[in-house]
Amino acid sequence: MGSEIFDVSLAVVTHRDQGAGGAEGGGAAEGEGDTGLIDDSFSFDYECGHGYGFSYLGTETDDPAGVEAAVAAALAHVVETGLDPEEFERSRRKQLGDYLHKLNSPEAVANELTDVLFKDADYFGIPDTIASITLGEAN
Repeated sequence: MGSEIFDVSLAVVTHRDQGAGGAEGGGAAEGEGDTGLIDDSFSFDYECGHGYGFSYLGTETDDPAGVEAAVAAALAHVVETGLDPEEFERSRRKQLGDYLHKLNSPEAVANELTDVLFKDADYFGIPDTIASITLGEAN
């Protein structure tokens, strides 16, 4: 199993998937590509360590204030209503798929092993940690 900081990291990623979304993932980005607010370059991530944590996102846009407002509104909506159970399960499956996909790349495995080691977690326990996160914990 993972350490507490690693468990929190995975729970935040689940929130991020629903709050910020992506070109294919819903959230703030859902439909925004149609309005020209963002494009396929939209990306986001979350990073944490001992004593810190931060999220970041980026996209090519002519309206950075519009992107900020859309993301802030989507995050406020998720905080107010909680995570959708179906989307939560989709996000967990996505995280597991991302983990399994990274096993195909020695470079990705090396990067993840190092990252997980500094979070006092077990790299090979990631699937169990993903499976153990409940909707209540993520909310």
